[in-house]
Amino acid sequence: MVSQIVTCSICSHVISHPICERCYLKHVNYWLNEIDVREGEKKEINKEIKRVLFHESMNEDTCIICRQESLSVCSYCFFLQTSWILSDYGFNEDQITNLVGDLDYNKGP
Repeated sequence: MVSQIVTCSICSHVISHPICERCYLKHVNYWLNEIDVREGEKKEINKEIKRVLFHESMNEDTCIICRQESLSVCSYCFFLQTSWILSDYGFNEDQITNLVGDLDYNKGP
């Protein structure tokens, strides 16, 4: 049996961190709660992230966290696009760097 290669719907690179967009978005929301972003702005940010990043997936592999959602976007693309969205909402570079933490998504896939 041939194993399916799971690729990102944005950059077409192999998804090496099999985590779905919903689980990544939960991480973003935990962070937004930590820095006391108002509820209305959180809803707007969530709506924009979903609009930009939630895609139908042809991949059959599921998320290692929730084990329910299929994978469609790699971590690099998710956090790169999210950082642009947050920048549009006035978040500064230090805040955005704090979100991605120890993971260096600036180097690319």
